[in-house]
Amino acid sequence: GLELLTGRPAGAPDQRGAYPKGSVHRAVAERLAIQIGKRWVLERQSISSIDDLIGIVLEETKGVSV
Repeated sequence: GLELLTGRPAGAPDQRGAYPKGSVHRAVAERLAIQIGKRWVLERQSISSIDDLIGIVLEETKGVSV
């Protein structure tokens, strides 16, 4: 479904739960990470990298279907 609609692979998570770059699921995880990052900046918490944010997003969204 997603691959037909977007023209790019949906992407399957690796052993860490991260999606491959260029995949639809990675793009969604990155956007969620940015939004969470903005929220955390407002709360004055620091994150060292986008990969840290993606890891947090994956933890916070476990069990959520896309």
